[in-house]
Amino acid sequence: MQFGISKRSLYGSSSCGDDAFTYEDDERALMAVVDGLGHGRRAAESARVAMQELNDIALFPIEDIIQRLHNALKPTVGAALTVAILHKSSYKLEVCGIGNVQMQLATADKLYRFDGAPGILGVYRNQCRPRFFQYHPGDIIVIYTDGIKSSYSAAKLHYILHPNPRRIASNIMQQYRRGTDDALVLVALETPSLPQTP
Repeated sequence: MQFGISKRSLYGSSSCGDDAFTYEDDERALMAVVDGLGHGRRAAESARVAMQELNDIALFPIEDIIQRLHNALKPTVGAALTVAILHKSSYKLEVCGIGNVQMQLATADKLYRFDGAPGILGVYRNQCRPRFFQYHPGDIIVIYTDGIKSSYSAAKLHYILHPNPRRIASNIMQQYRRGTDDALVLVALETPSLPQTP
């Protein structure tokens, strides 16, 4: 998988409460985006705690990851978070989240959206049921916090001839950043294999 991340703190703030985590091995690729409640130092501390916990639990089932993060974040102000796991044996994309970190999956013929269940990890959470999407190499995954305008759509991303995740994330940030909160965009894709020549 290729990953691209663009992150900005609230104008005038030296701390950012939004952060991202990625992990990949031969069986799975995991992507997580966290948005600490509010902004500033306390939000940044929530994000730091979540990143630290994710380092220890990246191989856990997705629902266990959510529960472990909920427990770890209890001493903090809490956070919204979405986790996506691409299972490479089936190319199923499993997504689960709490709060307003959104995911979009741009495929060749359709745009899929995911919104987290209501709640704040570390404070209160509703039941989080994973959703599954079929992934194909070349499909583009975009996960972003509410510092990105709600009008954003990944629908046209699939028409980019040579997509670069870092460039895509940077462009989304430049065009759709609200400017009234911290903001983060994570873009991920697996490039299709080129056909072998005889």
